[in-house]
Amino acid sequence: MAHEHGPHECYCPSCGFTMMAAAGQICSSVTCPTCGGRMRATETGEYRVSQEPVGATMAPIVVVGLLGFLVWGLARKH
Repeated sequence: MAHEHGPHECYCPSCGFTMMAAAGQICSSVTCPTCGGRMRATETGEYRVSQEPVGATMAPIVVVGLLGFLVWGLARKH
């Protein structure tokens, strides 16, 4: 599976070694060539499935919540 973010930088938290990883590599599956530690991505988001903005999934929830509040308010008047 290709890395969603394309080529990216990995670092070793043990020794500080950095390297560029190809689009198909996940940093945590790479062993540091210097000390043998497990590499990590320098930027978060390596495991993201979607690049959708964070607030975009909240819109339907907000609309349903507002409609529910409106119905509740009308029901209380009667």
